[in-house]
Amino acid sequence: MTKDASPTVPAGPAIASGPATLATTASGPATLATTASGPATLATTASGPATLATTAPVRGDRAPSESGAALELPPPGYEIRSVIGRGGMGEVVLARDRRIGRDVALKRMLVAQPTPEESALFLREARIQARLAHPAIVPVFEIDADQDGRPYFTMKWVTGTTLHDRIQDPAASVKAMLGAVVDVCRAIELAHARGVVHRDLKPANVMLGDYGEVYVLDWGIARVLDGTDLPAHEDLVETRGDGDTSDGRGTPGYMAPEQARGEVSPAADVYALGCILAEVVAREPASPELAALCTRARAEAPGERPTARAVADAVQRYLDGDRDTELRRGLAASELEAARTAVAAGDSAIAIRAAGSALALDPASRDAAQLVGKLMIEAPVDDMRAPAGLRAALADADASDVRRHARRAALAYMVSIPLLPIAMWNGIESWAVVGAALAVAGLLSLAAWRIAARPERSAAQLVAYAAGNAIYVGILTRTFGPFTFVPGLACLMIASMCAYPPLARRGWLLVATIVAGWCVPVLLEQLGVLARTFESRPDGLLLRSTALDLTGATTASLLFATCLAMLLLAGYLATSIAVGHLAAKRRLVGQAWQLRQLLPP
Repeated sequence: MTKDASPTVPAGPAIASGPATLATTASGPATLATTASGPATLATTASGPATLATTAPVRGDRAPSESGAALELPPPGYEIRSVIGRGGMGEVVLARDRRIGRDVALKRMLVAQPTPEESALFLREARIQARLAHPAIVPVFEIDADQDGRPYFTMKWVTGTTLHDRIQDPAASVKAMLGAVVDVCRAIELAHARGVVHRDLKPANVMLGDYGEVYVLDWGIARVLDGTDLPAHEDLVETRGDGDTSDGRGTPGYMAPEQARGEVSPAADVYALGCILAEVVAREPASPELAALCTRARAEAPGERPTARAVADAVQRYLDGDRDTELRRGLAASELEAARTAVAAGDSAIAIRAAGSALALDPASRDAAQLVGKLMIEAPVDDMRAPAGLRAALADADASDVRRHARRAALAYMVSIPLLPIAMWNGIESWAVVGAALAVAGLLSLAAWRIAARPERSAAQLVAYAAGNAIYVGILTRTFGPFTFVPGLACLMIASMCAYPPLARRGWLLVATIVAGWCVPVLLEQLGVLARTFESRPDGLLLRSTALDLTGATTASLLFATCLAMLLLAGYLATSIAVGHLAAKRRLVGQAWQLRQLLPP
C-alpha cells in the first residue's frame, strides 16, 4: 500500500482508483466514503478534518505523485481551495472554476503515469453520470486531463444531508421524504431507460439538498447493460465504514435476492427502492396503498415487481390525494371478509379491527358500515370469549358498581341501631337474641365495607356474605315473627345483593339462601324444635317474640318505626340502583346514536 505524504489529509487504506460523488454541508470539511470500485460519496455535517475511508488494494505498481505536486499543478482554469478527501490513486478537492466563477467538486488521479485502462476505469463513474442527465443525478461538468496527462473530472458541489439521517430525525416530514423518494424513482427510471443499473440504492446514497434538491449518489458500482463504450466494473470485496461487508454488488439489507446471486437487472434497483420506501413509511401508520406498494416492490420474483416509474407514480398519487380507488375497494373487500370470518369464529377483537379497516378503506361500503355498527352496538359483554381488553373493561365497570353499592349497604345494616332505644323502652326479654341481631348487622356492615375496598372478592366470599344475610333474616324472624316486615326485608336483601355480578349470575342460589333464612325458623317451630312465634286464632293472628316484649304501650311505636325504616331503606336502595341503570342506558343509547351519525345512511 502506498501512503500519501500529505500532512493535511489522513490517508485511509487505498482502493482501486475511481471517481467520487461529492456532497458537503454548507460549511466545513467532509468525510469521504468510497466503495469497492473506487467511487466516493462525500457528505459532511460539521466542521472538522476530512477523512477518506477506503478499503481495496492499489491497482498496479505506480505510486501517487509526490506530496504537494498535485496542489501546485491545478488543471488549467481552476483554483484549488482545499483537499476534501484522498484515496490510494485519487483525490477530491473543492476547486474554483475561474472561467465561470463557481465552486465545483474536482476528482483527479494521483498516479503519476496511469495506463489507459486505469484512466478509463477512473473516469467510468463520471461517464455514467454524464449520460444520465436528470435533476436528481449530480451533473458532471467537465472530463479532461491536466498538464501531466492525468485524468480528472468536475461535478456540481452539493450541500445537504442524506435521506438516512433525515429518516432518523423524528421532526422530519414524512411527506417531504416521500416526495424525495418520487424523485429518486424517476431518476432510476431514467437510468434503466439508458441501460444502467445502480446496484447500491439505499437512504445513505440519497442526498437531500439545502434548497429542496434530491440527488442519487454513488454510481461507482453501477452496471451498464447495453453498451460497450464503458469499461466493465470489477466487483471487488469491500468492507464498508459501518462494518457491513458485501461483495461489491450492493449493501446487505437492500439487495434483491437475485442480486446477491450475481444477477443484474433493473428489477434489483426496484427492490432497493421498495426497501427505502418501507423505511420512510415506517415513520407513521402506513396507508394501505403504500404498504401494498412496498410489498410488491420487494416481491421475491423480479418479474412481479413494478417498474421504478410505477413506484414513483403510485407514491405521487398518494401525495396528491388521488388514491387508487379500485385497490382500496379490493383491500376493503378482503378486510370485510376477514371480519366476517372472525365474527363466525367468535373473535370480536379481530372482527372489529378488520371491519374498521374495511370502512376506512371504503367509506361508501354499506356492508362494512353495518358490520361496524353491529359490532359496536351489540358488544359481546356476556361472552367469555370476548377479547381480554373487553373483559378487563367489563371487570372494571363491575367493580365500580359493586364498590358504590357496597358502601350504601354498609350504612343500611346500621339501621337497627337507632331502633334499639325504642326496643329497650318497650322491653327486651332476651338480650341474647337482640345482641345476636346487632352483632350480625355489625358484621354484615363490616363485610360490606371490605367489599367496597376490594370489589374483586371471589364468588365463594360473596356467597358467604349472602349466607350471613340469611342468618340475619332468621334472627329477625325469631325477634319480630315471620309475618311482620321480615319477608319484605328479605325481598329487599335479594334485590340489593343482585347488584353484585357474581351473585346475580347465581340468582337461584341467592334466592334459595335468603328464603332459607326465613323458612327454616318457621319449619322448626312447626316441628316443635323452637318455641312458636305465631298462633292462628278465630279472632285473629297472635304474634309472639322470643326477644322483645310486645305487650308494652310502645309496641306500636316500635313496629311503626321498624316498618318505616324498612320502607325508607328499600326506597333508597331501589332508587339508587334504578338511577344507575337509567344513566348507563342513556349513555349507551346516546353513544349508539352518535355512532350511527358517523356511518353512511
